[in-house]
Amino acid sequence: MKMKFDEEIRKVLSEKWADNNAYLSVEEYQVQLEALKKAKEALQVKGCKKTMSDYWLVRKYDILTINGTERLI
Repeated sequence: MKMKFDEEIRKVLSEKWADNNAYLSVEEYQVQLEALKKAKEALQVKGCKKTMSDYWLVRKYDILTINGTERLI
């Protein structure tokens, strides 16, 4: 009974850790980078609709260009 309980706990924890990681795939990284660019543009253009996620992205991230490559910081 204890072994089954421990196995179920490990299963639940591994699923929880899988969806709570800090690593982004290349595709996810590019999506975040493009979203940040659009958010910065929306906040600079007067009369453009702004969302809470635009403000959040601009506060949380910035773009750094190194040798022509854009990186999220």
